[in-house]
Amino acid sequence: MDQIYNELDEIEKVVYLHEGKFDIGYEINRKRFYVVRFEKTSIAEFEMVYERRIYFQLRSYTVCKGVFIRKIDWKRII
Repeated sequence: MDQIYNELDEIEKVVYLHEGKFDIGYEINRKRFYVVRFEKTSIAEFEMVYERRIYFQLRSYTVCKGVFIRKIDWKRII
């Protein structure tokens, strides 16, 4: 299981998953707790639109397949 984003990471790309599952959680006292599982969705789109840092831990649960768009290209399209 690989980390997709850590807490307070600056968002440089939006990820659109076509296959696979990922977990969302948080960290307290250097222990990570993953509480929600999603599949086939976009990751970090809200943070990219409003130029915020991500507040949660995201990790892949299964092998994920999808595409992404970088921040530079995202702003040019918008």
